Amino acid sequence: MVSTVGILAGMLGITMMTGLMFARFSRPTARVLFSRTATVHPINGIPTLTVRAANRRHNSILQASVRATLLRHEVTAEGPSVPPVP
Repeated sequence: MVSTVGILAGMLGITMMTGLMFARFSRPTARVLFSRTATVHPINGIPTLTVRAANRRHNSILQASVRATLLRHEVTAEGPSVPPVP
């Protein structure tokens, strides 16, 4: 009975470690190719920044999301520039 519990506990530990290692190393990495130029043109009367992106892998992209941040220096009415806040 004691050896059966020990064997089951050992098998459970090995199974959990194998699953954790597989989950860690099987994460996909993004391979996206962006165009060198971006365009600004009106869509429904609103100036819109357009950037082209392509998938470098031979599979489909599911549940893709994009987040963009614009950082720029602005000169205030007082004169000094204000550094961008991310």
